[in-house]
Amino acid sequence: MRFPGGREVPNEYAKNPHILEWWTEEHDEAIRALIAKYGWTFDSYSFDVIKKMTDPDVIAHWRSRDPLCKRYAYYGVLGGFAFARAQILDYAREMEPPRSLTCEACGDGFQEIDSRRIIDYVDGRTGVRCCNSCFQGIFFEETWDRWADKDKVDEYIVDLARALGRVPSQSWERTVAWSDIPRSNLTALVEICGRGRPSTASVKKEYGSWLAALIATGVLPDGAHKGVFGIRTLARDGHVCNSLAEKTIDDWLTDNGIEHTKEPRYPDSQMRADFEVGGTLIEYFGLVGRAEYDEKVELKRALAKKHRIKLVEIHPKDMASWDRYQARLAKILG
Repeated sequence: MRFPGGREVPNEYAKNPHILEWWTEEHDEAIRALIAKYGWTFDSYSFDVIKKMTDPDVIAHWRSRDPLCKRYAYYGVLGGFAFARAQILDYAREMEPPRSLTCEACGDGFQEIDSRRIIDYVDGRTGVRCCNSCFQGIFFEETWDRWADKDKVDEYIVDLARALGRVPSQSWERTVAWSDIPRSNLTALVEICGRGRPSTASVKKEYGSWLAALIATGVLPDGAHKGVFGIRTLARDGHVCNSLAEKTIDDWLTDNGIEHTKEPRYPDSQMRADFEVGGTLIEYFGLVGRAEYDEKVELKRALAKKHRIKLVEIHPKDMASWDRYQARLAKILG
């Protein structure tokens, strides 16, 4: 049976004896689960899932013995087997076909099957809310402005932070939950990048690094730069935050179901931390460089040490690479 989306491979691919030696019912169930999650685009994810759930020695042994791996890329051989396996097990009957959709940015109709490249970027079909034309300025580097000057870089970073409602990382598009973004914000992101998203090289040319650009534009104020978003802003859970960086942290805690208290006191002191999670204090030290501020930082460190309280310090450099720092913070918080 032909799968929705038009792709079909010979059923003979599923009779590879070298793969069948180690293929299990668990592998079949993994393919079925991928189909349930990703529909007709499941084959984009099958190789990674199969490789992850299989002993590396088994994969290495198969590659050394299967003659097809000497003629073709092994991931292609394995992907073709998985696809053919799904065909002969008739998983296509369980699959929703590609949809006809309306772009939430421009209002034009488009076919989901034409957005396969986008689906890979937004991690699943629920994130496909715009047509290729609207999304291309966000995702496709070949459309980015390699010659963007300082004014264009500044405008992009400030507008981007406003539209996202958080401190953006340089590759923000890879980690955004596209299915959850309000339509107005989605339209704003399309418009911002449609003006010509500055390339990574152009940002580096003007500022040397993404962190320096965030600080210079006031998205991440430091001891010498004032922020452009006002002093106070509301996190999604209603907490009042004193900076966009604090809001980013607060929203992350909320989105991950981590119970947290805003502005708890240090013991034997009137000083407050930014957050408390299970007895651990979290501070965003964003204004280091101001003498008065630095004195408070040292006092807080001393109080935490005296009372044997774990203190997690987050700095502007961590916010500039927030997408990577999240994993570290999650590990610290357990």
